[in-house]
Amino acid sequence: PTHAALTLDKRSALHRVPVDPRDIVVGGDSAGANLAAAFMLYMAHYVQPSTEPRYILPHATLLLSVWGDVTSSLPAANNMDWYCYCPGPIGNSPFDKKAFLEFNRVSIGANYAIGDVDTVPNPRNALGDDRRWIWYKHLSQHPFVSPVHRANLSGVTNTIVHTGTHDRLLDDNRLYAHRLGLANPDRLTRIEVYRDMVHVHHVMTIFPDAHVATANLARFVARSKHLRDQQELMGVSLWDADAEAEREQRENSGSSGKERQAMKAQATSLLHPNMVRNKNKADNVEWVQIEQGGKEVAKDEGWPMSVLLKVWPPVELFEE
Repeated sequence: PTHAALTLDKRSALHRVPVDPRDIVVGGDSAGANLAAAFMLYMAHYVQPSTEPRYILPHATLLLSVWGDVTSSLPAANNMDWYCYCPGPIGNSPFDKKAFLEFNRVSIGANYAIGDVDTVPNPRNALGDDRRWIWYKHLSQHPFVSPVHRANLSGVTNTIVHTGTHDRLLDDNRLYAHRLGLANPDRLTRIEVYRDMVHVHHVMTIFPDAHVATANLARFVARSKHLRDQQELMGVSLWDADAEAEREQRENSGSSGKERQAMKAQATSLLHPNMVRNKNKADNVEWVQIEQGGKEVAKDEGWPMSVLLKVWPPVELFEE
């Protein structure tokens, strides 16, 4: 409880119980969710494979209105009719130099990728338009900068994604969840789309759905921890269909059977009666729409994934 990470302000005095590092999770909202996603990818692909003993990754990632594409290439990012307070578009296509140079407003995407020339001049943005464009078109496509399009998303742990039907980054979140589920069939990937809500509506506590979303995050963390503990006990993937029969055979045998029964009881306490928790067979994602009042419906609405997946051209086409 006295660790520096837990003694940042007066509220930290509430911490009395030591925190097991294995229970730490990673999360962020908007650009912070971009950093959280990139951090988990970096840990999974670079840090964990290069260490011995291998680092244990955080068991859950919480991404709230993740900014997965800093170039504003997806349809929702360019929809000017929505009432989301988040401006749009906030980035530029990395495949159109003319549009990039003629963009007549602040490009938050460019500032994120190469820095703001007025406040952070550097060799990527302060040596002329041609150099700015070259750096932007490459860095904005980096898998840690715009992970929604070409990043290798395998190896990531359980993840929940939150967005709203009027979130300017709705398509960023939907496409990221879809690709994440495809890359991690043995993990829990869940996306909750909140009806009539905007970008990071969690902070707008005047709306009841903000409290619903916060409670659902806490429930997901507890559920993810339970799944991790169960997987470690059984020694198999939680979502491995072939192993399910083996686990059933153990159910009533010895101490492991008793532990399994206890875990079942715990798992039941983590769910609520109307909770949607069925994976879509096409991409292994729990697609959930949250209606006003917290009612859950299993569905996904918006541009087809076949369209979103083709927004960026193939790598070989761009390299030419």
